[in-house]
Amino acid sequence: MLEHPPHQPSTDPIAAWRLILDRLRGRVDETTLELWLHPLHPVDCSDGTLLLAGEPHLVRWARERCTPLLTEVASDAGLAHAIAWIEASAQQLAEAPPTWHAHDRMPGNASSGLANGNGHASGGAGAGDRRGLEHPETIPPLQVGDPIDPSLTFESFVIGHSNRLAHGAALQVAELPATVFNPLLLCGPPGTGKTHLLHAIANYVAATATHLNVHLCTSERFVSDFLGALRHRRIGDFKDALRGVDVLLVDDIQFLAGKEKTEEEFFHTFNALERSGAQLVLTSDQPPGQLGELSERLRARFASGLVVELERPDDALRRIYVARRAAEELDAPQERAQLSHLAEKVTDGIRTLEGAILSTIAYRTLTGRELDQALVDDVVRRLYPQKATRPPERPTIRRVQDLVCAEFQIDHDALIGPSRAAAISWPRQVAMYLARHHTQASLPTIARAFNRRDHTTVMHAVSRVTEQIDRDATVHEQVSGLVRQLR
Repeated sequence: MLEHPPHQPSTDPIAAWRLILDRLRGRVDETTLELWLHPLHPVDCSDGTLLLAGEPHLVRWARERCTPLLTEVASDAGLAHAIAWIEASAQQLAEAPPTWHAHDRMPGNASSGLANGNGHASGGAGAGDRRGLEHPETIPPLQVGDPIDPSLTFESFVIGHSNRLAHGAALQVAELPATVFNPLLLCGPPGTGKTHLLHAIANYVAATATHLNVHLCTSERFVSDFLGALRHRRIGDFKDALRGVDVLLVDDIQFLAGKEKTEEEFFHTFNALERSGAQLVLTSDQPPGQLGELSERLRARFASGLVVELERPDDALRRIYVARRAAEELDAPQERAQLSHLAEKVTDGIRTLEGAILSTIAYRTLTGRELDQALVDDVVRRLYPQKATRPPERPTIRRVQDLVCAEFQIDHDALIGPSRAAAISWPRQVAMYLARHHTQASLPTIARAFNRRDHTTVMHAVSRVTEQIDRDATVHEQVSGLVRQLR
């Protein structure tokens, strides 16, 4: 092993770091190199010590896991016998001289820049010849993200009871990015308008705040771009493209689950953007607490801002949507009226309803048939054959309320009124329990049906009735009888 003099002459830190990274290949997996070591900045290499700088999370990770290995490699190469670390902000690093980026790699063995074996740089990219650093090969910028759909705006979004809160939150975020709700998480089943609102925010910000950098992508695209950057050794460009945005919008975040390295990168991207004051808007099919396959720290980040649930569109919203689309696509009033029947038959979500509208109009155009009730029924039967064989629709909240009123012999107004008398509050709790377990309504919807502002009232009712069913055979039999009537 090379003996280090007491005052070793200074070595070019960039060339030294290149050599170390090159010698780490085969000893460290490629992902670790790209994610954790390449982003570090070599600051100085003198007096037997290599000084590395990086963002705090990178430095902490590398210092804990890689210091012994880096020291060994640096020592074997005759470069240094110790590694020192500096935690620096992203701004400080951005202002530092350029170091080892993906497009600045040396072909072949990086040791050509440190060939004389005494730890001094000579030739190649060393201190005597910096041309490889000053004139890196020109490569096209890395393309990441998805295009913004210009048709998905706040003006084209149909507002109803099921999405009013989400629309209001999204509009405020678009008007005042990183000021009101940050992060904003929109959650709900498919077809409830989450993606539309995401694009609406992007369109609004792009039109009204042209100085802001807006980035929109699905989680699948994030994964694809991340893996592509790893494969082509452009992870630095990938991070630069994302961490310089002012508004980040990510759709279907639940699909990051199970992808450990991608989750790790998204976590650090999220933190970096949050620290820089960027606005983050995410969508998922469930609230953070129910995204069990995602890491706990990601779920905690998602829940740290405003979480808004979108519900499946109710009958009124579906009718408004069909009426608007009919006015756009059809001239004859009688045809518009016939198309409105789709609102009754297609209840899965707006996306499915839009498909049914387009299919009905296409059938009419291609077959020459009149757009009437028969055509609508035919389209629904062809597109959704399961609707003809599926079991009957689950009970409504009103049916549950009426059944409980009959069982306990109380008025409907009393059931949904403010009275806390035991003769009223217990039937009310039973009704809430049945509505929760035997209808498709969400907790907020059930709360509103009972004139309650807070859905935690429903949760308490469900818990209490469940406890009484387990303890009291009479309650068990009474509730079971109500369930049989509902079926």
